[in-house]
Amino acid sequence: MVEAVSAKLISLVGQEFVGAVILVVLSVMHGRSEKYGSLLMVLFRLPSTFIHECCHLIMALLTFSGPTSFSIIPHRHEDMWTLGSVECNRINFFSAVPVALAPAIICLPASWACFSNHSIQGYVLFYLFITSSVPSKADLIAATHSIIGLIFWLCVPIIGYFLFY
Repeated sequence: MVEAVSAKLISLVGQEFVGAVILVVLSVMHGRSEKYGSLLMVLFRLPSTFIHECCHLIMALLTFSGPTSFSIIPHRHEDMWTLGSVECNRINFFSAVPVALAPAIICLPASWACFSNHSIQGYVLFYLFITSSVPSKADLIAATHSIIGLIFWLCVPIIGYFLFY
Protein backbone atom coordinates (compact mmCIF):
# COMPACT_ATOMS: atom_id res chain seq x y z
CA MET A 1 0.00 0.00 0.00
CA VAL A 2 2.74 2.46 1.00
CA GLU A 3 4.80 1.55 -2.06
CA ALA A 4 1.81 2.13 -4.36
CA VAL A 5 1.08 5.52 -2.81
CA SER A 6 4.74 6.60 -2.94
CA ALA A 7 5.05 5.42 -6.57
CA LYS A 8 1.94 7.41 -7.52
CA LEU A 9 3.20 10.52 -5.69
CA ILE A 10 6.62 10.26 -7.33
CA SER A 11 5.09 9.88 -10.79
CA LEU A 12 2.99 13.02 -10.22
CA VAL A 13 5.59 15.44 -8.88
CA GLY A 14 9.00 13.90 -9.52
CA GLN A 15 11.55 12.10 -7.41
CA GLU A 16 13.71 15.14 -6.61
CA PHE A 17 10.75 17.17 -5.37
CA VAL A 18 9.62 14.35 -3.06
CA GLY A 19 13.20 14.04 -1.81
CA ALA A 20 13.38 17.78 -1.11
CA VAL A 21 10.08 17.66 0.79
CA ILE A 22 11.32 14.70 2.87
CA LEU A 23 14.56 16.51 3.73
CA VAL A 24 12.72 19.71 4.68
CA VAL A 25 10.20 17.85 6.86
CA LEU A 26 12.94 15.86 8.63
CA SER A 27 15.04 19.00 9.17
CA VAL A 28 12.11 20.91 10.65
CA MET A 29 11.25 17.98 12.92
CA HIS A 30 14.90 17.75 14.00
CA GLY A 31 15.04 21.45 14.84
CA ARG A 32 11.77 21.42 16.75
CA SER A 33 12.33 18.15 18.59
CA GLU A 34 13.95 20.00 21.51
CA LYS A 35 10.90 22.22 21.93
CA TYR A 36 8.53 19.29 22.40
CA GLY A 37 10.32 17.78 25.38
CA SER A 38 13.33 15.70 26.20
CA LEU A 39 11.80 12.32 25.44
CA LEU A 40 10.75 13.28 21.91
CA MET A 41 14.15 14.87 21.24
CA VAL A 42 16.01 11.76 22.43
CA LEU A 43 13.78 9.38 20.47
CA PHE A 44 13.95 11.43 17.27
CA ARG A 45 17.74 11.68 17.43
CA LEU A 46 18.36 8.07 18.49
CA PRO A 47 19.02 6.69 14.95
CA SER A 48 21.54 9.46 14.20
CA THR A 49 23.15 9.00 17.61
CA PHE A 50 23.49 5.27 17.03
CA ILE A 51 25.19 5.82 13.64
CA HIS A 52 27.42 8.56 15.10
CA GLU A 53 28.63 6.42 17.99
CA CYS A 54 29.07 3.36 15.75
CA CYS A 55 31.41 5.43 13.58
CA HIS A 56 33.52 6.28 16.64
CA LEU A 57 33.57 2.61 17.62
CA ILE A 58 34.55 1.42 14.12
CA MET A 59 37.40 3.92 13.86
CA ALA A 60 38.58 3.10 17.39
CA LEU A 61 38.76 -0.56 16.40
CA LEU A 62 40.55 0.25 13.11
CA THR A 63 43.16 2.41 14.87
CA PHE A 64 43.63 -0.06 17.76
CA SER A 65 42.52 2.58 20.27
CA GLY A 66 41.08 0.06 22.70
CA PRO A 67 37.40 0.93 22.95
CA THR A 68 36.22 0.11 26.47
CA SER A 69 32.59 1.24 26.46
CA PHE A 70 29.81 2.07 24.03
CA SER A 71 26.57 3.73 25.05
CA ILE A 72 23.58 5.30 23.36
CA ILE A 73 21.69 5.68 26.61
CA PRO A 74 21.12 9.43 27.02
CA HIS A 75 21.87 11.17 30.28
CA ARG A 76 21.70 14.75 31.42
CA HIS A 77 24.62 16.90 32.63
CA GLU A 78 23.28 20.08 34.23
CA ASP A 79 21.43 21.72 31.31
CA MET A 80 22.94 19.60 28.50
CA TRP A 81 22.14 16.13 27.17
CA THR A 82 24.76 13.50 26.31
CA LEU A 83 23.02 11.23 23.82
CA GLY A 84 25.83 8.68 23.46
CA SER A 85 29.49 7.99 24.04
CA VAL A 86 32.41 5.74 23.19
CA GLU A 87 35.36 5.53 25.55
CA CYS A 88 38.83 4.27 24.62
CA ASN A 89 41.85 3.49 26.76
CA ARG A 90 44.64 3.66 24.13
CA ILE A 91 44.10 6.96 22.32
CA ASN A 92 47.39 8.45 21.13
CA PHE A 93 48.49 11.30 18.86
CA PHE A 94 47.98 9.12 15.78
CA SER A 95 44.47 7.90 16.58
CA ALA A 96 42.90 10.91 18.35
CA VAL A 97 41.92 12.83 15.22
CA PRO A 98 40.44 9.93 13.18
CA VAL A 99 38.51 8.56 16.17
CA ALA A 100 37.15 11.98 17.14
CA LEU A 101 36.18 12.90 13.57
CA ALA A 102 35.09 9.38 12.53
CA PRO A 103 31.43 10.32 12.00
CA ALA A 104 32.40 12.95 9.42
CA ILE A 105 35.02 10.69 7.82
CA ILE A 106 32.58 7.79 7.43
CA CYS A 107 29.16 9.46 7.14
CA LEU A 108 29.87 12.19 4.60
CA PRO A 109 30.88 9.78 1.80
CA ALA A 110 28.00 7.48 2.78
CA SER A 111 25.54 10.39 2.65
CA TRP A 112 26.70 11.30 -0.85
CA ALA A 113 26.20 7.69 -2.00
CA CYS A 114 22.67 7.71 -0.56
CA PHE A 115 21.83 11.11 -2.05
CA SER A 116 22.88 10.03 -5.52
CA ASN A 117 20.54 7.03 -5.22
CA HIS A 118 17.49 9.29 -5.89
CA SER A 119 15.01 7.18 -3.96
CA ILE A 120 12.89 7.90 -0.91
CA GLN A 121 14.99 5.52 1.18
CA GLY A 122 18.13 7.22 -0.19
CA TYR A 123 16.92 10.65 0.91
CA VAL A 124 16.04 9.41 4.41
CA LEU A 125 19.45 7.71 4.73
CA PHE A 126 21.11 10.89 3.40
CA TYR A 127 19.43 12.86 6.19
CA LEU A 128 20.48 10.30 8.83
CA PHE A 129 24.10 10.26 7.65
CA ILE A 130 24.31 14.06 7.44
CA THR A 131 22.92 14.53 10.96
CA SER A 132 25.21 11.75 12.21
CA SER A 133 28.31 13.35 10.71
CA VAL A 134 28.16 16.54 12.78
CA PRO A 135 30.90 16.45 15.44
CA SER A 136 29.96 17.22 19.01
CA LYS A 137 31.83 19.71 21.16
CA ALA A 138 33.56 16.77 22.87
CA ASP A 139 34.60 15.40 19.45
CA LEU A 140 36.17 18.71 18.46
CA ILE A 141 38.01 19.00 21.78
CA ALA A 142 39.34 15.45 21.41
CA ALA A 143 40.44 16.08 17.81
CA THR A 144 42.39 19.21 18.74
CA HIS A 145 43.85 17.76 21.94
CA SER A 146 46.94 16.41 20.18
CA ILE A 147 48.61 19.15 18.13
CA ILE A 148 51.11 16.66 16.64
CA GLY A 149 48.29 14.36 15.52
CA LEU A 150 46.30 17.27 14.12
CA ILE A 151 49.29 18.49 12.09
CA PHE A 152 49.96 14.93 10.90
CA TRP A 153 46.38 14.36 9.71
CA LEU A 154 46.23 17.81 8.07
CA CYS A 155 49.41 16.98 6.14
CA VAL A 156 48.14 13.60 4.87
CA PRO A 157 45.67 15.01 2.29
CA ILE A 158 48.14 17.70 1.24
CA ILE A 159 50.88 15.14 0.61
CA GLY A 160 48.36 12.88 -1.13
CA TYR A 161 47.32 15.73 -3.38
CA PHE A 162 50.90 16.38 -4.50
CA LEU A 163 51.65 12.68 -4.96
CA PHE A 164 48.61 11.84 -7.05
CA TYR A 165 47.99 15.03 -9.07
